[in-house]
Amino acid sequence: LEGNVPALRNLIDLYLSGKTGAMDFDRASFWLARLASTGDGAAFVAMADVLLTKKEYPAAVKMLKQMAALENLAVVGFACERLSRCYAAGLGVNANPARARKYFDRAVAKNNRDALARLGIEQLDQGKIPEAIATLKRASDKSASACYFLGQLYFFGTHIEKDQTQALQLMRKAADQNHFEALYFLAGATFNKVSGAPSIEEAIRMASQAEAGGLEKARVLREKLERRLNTNNGSIPEDSAKARAS
Repeated sequence: LEGNVPALRNLIDLYLSGKTGAMDFDRASFWLARLASTGDGAAFVAMADVLLTKKEYPAAVKMLKQMAALENLAVVGFACERLSRCYAAGLGVNANPARARKYFDRAVAKNNRDALARLGIEQLDQGKIPEAIATLKRASDKSASACYFLGQLYFFGTHIEKDQTQALQLMRKAADQNHFEALYFLAGATFNKVSGAPSIEEAIRMASQAEAGGLEKARVLREKLERRLNTNNGSIPEDSAKARAS
């Protein structure tokens, strides 16, 4: 309430990530407004994503267009990348592939990491393997999606030398950014007893977090992990019990 920026960011992360067992976009929006009042540009980025997640597309598009007109290169790149998705899928606007591509190309030019991750996937589909790997590596410093896709390539040895240690590191980096598929992947690695995978307690937390984000298959995995833990020690940890209750 006193406007401590690190505290605001941590509190917002809890509401947006589902780390507490549930996601609460209304409370997140309240604290994001407080954070935005401090002049924090990242708050506006998060607010736009909250609107998209809540499927309030017209409001999201309006906000994104305002952000795309700013001078901050990072904010403009983000806004263009999200607008490209909206125009591609017809979210809050009439679908317009040409305009979607224009915004996408602009996002790439602004070095937006999510746009670069999408470009890397495009390059993979086009068979441009060296270019795709380079693009994904470039994007992986900030893009959770790039970390996730690059992690998969390393894990399975697809188009690149197999390196499960590197794969798990990338997956953890994506999971730290609340990438639900990466959280599920890591929990699955624990279930499959992959070397270097998270502990079973951490895996249950990760599966619960992915489940809170709407990943239904994570619920099944969480229950399997809990049964395994229950078989091993006769009890379910308090954190996972709270997550299941929620």
